[in-house]
Amino acid sequence: MTLIELLVVIAILGILATIGGTQFPKIFTRAQAMKEMKNLQLIGQSTIELAIDRANKLPSPQYPGDMQVPEGRSEDSFFPKYWNYGETGLWLDGAVFGNAILRQVAEPREDEEEGEAAPTSDDSEGSVAGYEWDADGSHLDGTIFVSKESIKGNREEEDLHFHSYAMNASILPDRIYRALGQSDLFLTEKSLSNIEDPSRTMLFIDCSETNVIYQDQIDLIRETAEQRRDNKHIAAVFVDGHGELIKPENLPDPQGQPSPEQINAGILEEQLKREARSFWTGSPKVQQE
Repeated sequence: MTLIELLVVIAILGILATIGGTQFPKIFTRAQAMKEMKNLQLIGQSTIELAIDRANKLPSPQYPGDMQVPEGRSEDSFFPKYWNYGETGLWLDGAVFGNAILRQVAEPREDEEEGEAAPTSDDSEGSVAGYEWDADGSHLDGTIFVSKESIKGNREEEDLHFHSYAMNASILPDRIYRALGQSDLFLTEKSLSNIEDPSRTMLFIDCSETNVIYQDQIDLIRETAEQRRDNKHIAAVFVDGHGELIKPENLPDPQGQPSPEQINAGILEEQLKREARSFWTGSPKVQQE
């Protein structure tokens, strides 16, 4: 190889290194976003599995909420297993976390004990299979319920609930709860049959400030997109199990107005509101009080 050929090779390698150096952070960020989307889909899948086990009813975002335990039944026999594992009734500390994590770890151990459900030797009070609950969400550490991108953007926040997601509480409650006029009727189990298009109804979404989200708290999601995702996108998973990365400006807003671009594309205000109602409540129809 001549000196000129060697210099050409060195120059080419330098160019490739420069390109790789500028693109690697973007590639890494994209890969991390896809990994977290996969985790969010696993959370959604576990939630749907739990719903199927409970007569096709989605778990309540928080128990007991406004659900009344029938006479003669105990809370533990009426609500899902692990519903109050974290003593808050929150999906993240109870039913959904339990179905996704604890059920996979603790129940095989119980089977090994020939049907005896006694705690294993490494289980202390307030813990199951080594997952110990505390107010800072230590049981979430290292699980699919934590966003590493959120931790990276706010290392000072030690509460892992902050670095997790929010469950949609605005999905329409069953008629029985609406008829009773209960105060927390959205904190109840909800029939999948109420949802007209599961592929357009959000189940879980990026949110730091709360783990139970209502449609009038949409600004909290936008704030999370800015803090956690550099305002590039919002991670959401839908009732049918698929996930999407949504641009903040495209987040369905029940009170939103079409942008000039949407107007030019022929998208009208009523169409946007129908899409937003489907996204939040599970029905594009205006609900009568």
